[in-house]
Order: sequence, then C-alpha cells, then structure tokens
Amino acid sequence: MQVPGFVAEVFAPANRPKLWWGIWAGYAVAAGFVLIATIGVGFSVVPFSWAFVVLVLLKVATNTASAWALRVDRLVMETSTANLLADIAAMTGAIYWTGGVVSPLLPVYAIEITVIALLTNLQVTLQSAALMLSAYGAMVFGTVVGWLPRHPHPMVTAGGITPGLIAAYFALAVFVVAVPTYFAAKILAELRLKQRALEETNAKLVEAGRQKSQFMANVTHELRTPIHGICGLSDLVETEVYGPVTEAQREAQRDIRRGAQNLLRLIDDLLELTRADAGRLTPMFERVAAKEVVESCAEAVRWMRGTKPLDLDVRTQDSIPPFITDPRRLKQMLLNLLANAVKFSPEAGQVRIGARETEDGVVFEVADDGPGIAP
Repeated sequence: MQVPGFVAEVFAPANRPKLWWGIWAGYAVAAGFVLIATIGVGFSVVPFSWAFVVLVLLKVATNTASAWALRVDRLVMETSTANLLADIAAMTGAIYWTGGVVSPLLPVYAIEITVIALLTNLQVTLQSAALMLSAYGAMVFGTVVGWLPRHPHPMVTAGGITPGLIAAYFALAVFVVAVPTYFAAKILAELRLKQRALEETNAKLVEAGRQKSQFMANVTHELRTPIHGICGLSDLVETEVYGPVTEAQREAQRDIRRGAQNLLRLIDDLLELTRADAGRLTPMFERVAAKEVVESCAEAVRWMRGTKPLDLDVRTQDSIPPFITDPRRLKQMLLNLLANAVKFSPEAGQVRIGARETEDGVVFEVADDGPGIAP
C-alpha cells in the first residue's frame, strides 16, 4: 500500500526507537489515568464508570499490540494508528466524564500533542491535533444537543474544595508536567549526543584537511628539487660543458627544459589547489595574445607525443586582439585537454588546437581523432 511520504518517514526503520518511546508514553498515559481515576473515585471527586475502564483497557490493548508489531516488524503502521485513535478516545472519554466542556482534564490533549510532536513530524502532529479537536467537538456537540448526558464538574461532585479534590488536582498537575518534560529531556539528550558526534566528525575533517595541505606542501617540495636539477643539467648541456652539442641535441635539450618547466608549473598548480582548499586561490589576470597561448601549448604537444606518429594542426586567427585572462589557468586547461588528445589518438592520427574570435569573445578549440567521451 502506498502511503504519503510524511507517514512513511514516521514508520521508517531509522525511526523505530522513537516509536518505542511512544509505546512507553502510552503506558505512562494509561497509568496516569488509572492513578487519577483511583484518587478521584476514592475521594468521591468523580463517579465510577465502567465505560471509562473499558476505554483504558482498550488503550492498554492497542499499546501492547503496537509493541508486538514493532518487535516482529509487522503491521507497525496499522497498530500505531489504532493506538493513536485509542489514545484520543480514552482522553476524550476522561474529559467527558469529568465535566465535559468545563472538565479540568482538557490539558491531557496537550500531553499527547507534545509527545507526538517530539516523536513524529509536523504533518502527523497537525493531523493528530485535527482528530483531537474533532473528537472534542463531537463530544461537546453531543452534550449540548442532549445526545449525551451531562456530567458535573469534579468540584460539584466533591461538594467544594476538599482534600480529595486537591489530591486529584495535584496528581493531574504532576501528570501534565512530568510526561512532556520526560520526553523532551530524552529528545534533547539525543540531540546533544548527535551534536557532539557532529563536532567530533567536523574536527576530524579539519585535521584531515590540515594533514592533506601539509602532505601537498611536502610533496611539492620533494618534487621541485630533482626537477630543478634537470633544468640545471639541461643548461649545462646547452653551454657545452660536457662537450660539443649538435643542433638535434640542442633541440632535444630545449624540449627537456620546456618539459621540466611545465612540470614545475604543474607543481605550482598543486600549491594553488592547496590554497584553493583554504579559500586563498587568487587569479592572476593580465593581457595575453591568443596566438602566444596556442603556440606555447602546441610546443608542449610536440614533446608530449614523443615518437608517436601524430600530426599537429595549429590554427589561430591573426586578427584576434589581446584580451584579459589568467594565462596559467587557461594554459592548464588546454594542456589537460591536449594531454588526453595525445594519449587517446590513434597512431597517424591528428591533434588540432586553435583559437578564433566570436561575438562573445575568444574561443579556444582542441580536437583529436580519438574515441571521444561517451555521453
């Protein structure tokens, strides 16, 4: 059977502990009614009524049925609904037999509403309140039109303010205050436990972030040292410290140096990511030329492809004027795309990079003959 979402939420497995609290609240309400009725009948404050005894027994029966349903995980919603209706019937009956419209037991509705609000959600609470008002309204209407016999106020029955009446009223006050206080305290204790758990989790996350930042700083430091060594050795080769250098070797040396410098820039980007996690990533805007950006990325592709037979097609409109951007971030994005293009393009394939001017700005394009990305 399909039920509204707010109802399913109440009877979800995660909410079962609260339903058990509702069971114990039901037994507490029944016990409170028995205590108050015993004091009232014993001191002649209210007359004895078998009908009220039946309602209390019905409440205990539906409460026990709900406990059984929760234990075996069957008919939980049905028995809980019957239990709620028995609550309302018992409370309305108690109000009716203690004076009806002028009954001092009217606050017991507040107990039920408080417990329901603490254990369920807003929609269930509002619907329960509507049922209580409907039951109370039906009782008042039946009394006014004469369908139900009227019962006197307990003070009238007791013959004034007597010790018995005071004892019954004191028991009622304890009942009205104690039950909501107990369940509110239980809910607040649970919320405090959850708050502490959240604080501990947050502290662990902060510490993990700190350790990650420290790790990134250590890694970048350890990577910088050998790469600077590569750059230094490359410079020594260029100055022919180790002997004469052919033009082909010199070109290879330049590619090595460019590659090392690109690695250094990637390491700097790792540092930038660390700063971004801390909210300190600051873009560095400057005027750049589209052709210079494309040519720089194209040079990187030439050493990326190594010995892989790939054709590099570079096309840039000469009419593109200089524009403002963060060149490092732009080159980083383009190089990421180009690295994938080189990796996934088949041999004898083509990698294309270019830039063109549009009405909205400058468009940079990277294309290849690879399989592409599945939609």
